[in-house]
Amino acid sequence: MKCKKFRQLILPYLNDQLLETDKEQFELHYFNCDKCFQELNLINSLQKESVYQKEAIKNRQPKKISFFISSPVSIAASLILVICSLLLILNLKPQKNLIEFEPPFYIPAEDRNQKSENEIEKAFQLYNEKNYSQALKIFQNYPHYSQQVIFYRAICLLMVGEYKQAINDFDEILRAMNPSYYDEALFYKSIALIRMNRKKEAQELLTELTQIFSPLETKARAILEKIN
Repeated sequence: MKCKKFRQLILPYLNDQLLETDKEQFELHYFNCDKCFQELNLINSLQKESVYQKEAIKNRQPKKISFFISSPVSIAASLILVICSLLLILNLKPQKNLIEFEPPFYIPAEDRNQKSENEIEKAFQLYNEKNYSQALKIFQNYPHYSQQVIFYRAICLLMVGEYKQAINDFDEILRAMNPSYYDEALFYKSIALIRMNRKKEAQELLTELTQIFSPLETKARAILEKIN
């Protein structure tokens, strides 16, 4: 499948409208094409963020009893809440050098109301240049902690080998249930757990990713095959 054809199928894929054969070709392409995977992940995050914001607005209004779920995305969000309550803590065997991975690329969000602060933009620039230690210094001293800052700080901690601190940041994101970073927090937390030789905990997180509607499902399955 070529990239042009891939982009035409992104929305049908996210809405679960592809035939099984098209879906397999689609997933095979984004698993091997980093650029298309990033584009799929961005569109999926934007779609989830839109639902997240609508729910936040709805929660400020007087609550009404509803017996209907509005969309497949809402169903997925409900499943995530149920699955998270089932995570267990188990011992793992060493798997330090088995898994190779690439950290996510930072894509700046558009903001028409105000400009991003120079300091944090510098951190993201350093991050995209793979200068994780210098980016981390800025993230750790930044006074305003958004979910975005916490997520990329966690990735920097993971890349410099501070796995325990990275896991703490990923846990904070998972507790917030922010759909923009939830799937990635699960995935990269599992990487940190593998680096700490906590294999079974990592398997549980990766298994969860294979059971929810996530662009990271294929990568999660690939890692599970390596560590099982």
